[in-house]
Amino acid sequence: METQSQSPKRRNRKLIDRSLQLRLVGTFVAVGCVAILFQVILMNQSVLQLGRSLGNPGEQVLRLGPSMLLRSMLITMSVLIPVTLGIGILVTHRVAGPAYRMRMYLENVAENGVPEHPCKVREGDELQDLCDRVNEAILAFQEGPKVQQDEQGASAEPLPPLPQATESAESAAS
Repeated sequence: METQSQSPKRRNRKLIDRSLQLRLVGTFVAVGCVAILFQVILMNQSVLQLGRSLGNPGEQVLRLGPSMLLRSMLITMSVLIPVTLGIGILVTHRVAGPAYRMRMYLENVAENGVPEHPCKVREGDELQDLCDRVNEAILAFQEGPKVQQDEQGASAEPLPPLPQATESAESAAS
């Protein structure tokens, strides 16, 4: 029986690409916090209207309302932020893991030439199609330049090779 630590297909590290995943999850948390603040503003307006409409008993509502809303907002945020972080990391794990694997695969191709095995990502991970396109592109380069055909099917000149990457182009892309 195979244990969890022996399984080559199971990733234990959830933060595969820390920068990418934390940026995405940070965006999720920020959107959640803005939604909470918007809801607090709406609730505050409702409590103020209720307090004004009640007359004398409404003074107590007006006095206690803001502290009740603040406490409610803090409780909601203390639950929402950790839950959003956890779910966000788990969800982005299915994208960041394959992206990382393909980046490592392509770095290996760039350094060592065409590898023995095709690029693979785990079943259930995202970016399956992208991994397939990477494999197709490498296979096309292995087969050599293709000859373009015009509309009548006559062969035209071969496709030109891709230009070599330079350090300035790489740093501009970063």
